[in-house]
Amino acid sequence: MIKFLRNIDYSTKGDVLSGFTDEVVKNILIDYYQNNLKLNEIIKKYSIHTIASNLRKEFPKVSTSFICEICGEEKYIQLPTKRDYDKLVNNDQLDNYFVQDNRCFSCGHKNNDDDCSCDYCSKEKRRKIQDTYFLEEIRYISGFGLREQLYLSTILQGFNISEDEFDIPSFSEIKNQKSKITTNVF
Repeated sequence: MIKFLRNIDYSTKGDVLSGFTDEVVKNILIDYYQNNLKLNEIIKKYSIHTIASNLRKEFPKVSTSFICEICGEEKYIQLPTKRDYDKLVNNDQLDNYFVQDNRCFSCGHKNNDDDCSCDYCSKEKRRKIQDTYFLEEIRYISGFGLREQLYLSTILQGFNISEDEFDIPSFSEIKNQKSKITTNVF
């Protein structure tokens, strides 16, 4: 008998298998992992309406009894492929597979994974970057004279930074201030 079958949470089976009882789904898993039936053979045997490449994704998940620290939902591990299952059994590593760091299927969080891309970790990474690189508050600078405004505007245009991103007067506004320019400015 396959060891991990006792930890299967049949409520996590996909839509394609939702019409089957837990006992039938268990038999499908036994046929796949123990009796070495191919996915196409299982589809024919049980009259499942899907293609072979999607069937394994519909298998229920293994309960880990771990709770996600982000959303509070139980964490699960997806069943291995038949090839991975055979390798794990041959190397006596099957138990290790089911205690690995696992992914929360509710929020997508992965334990101990720097590359976790769940919403929480993405926001946390952005916050850390902002805290690290934007230590000072943004200060609005006012009181520039026309000369300083023109220099700054020229520099920003050279870097392709639009005036929409900053409170920089447009050329027409600067042109209207022309009357204030004295000859010794330039």
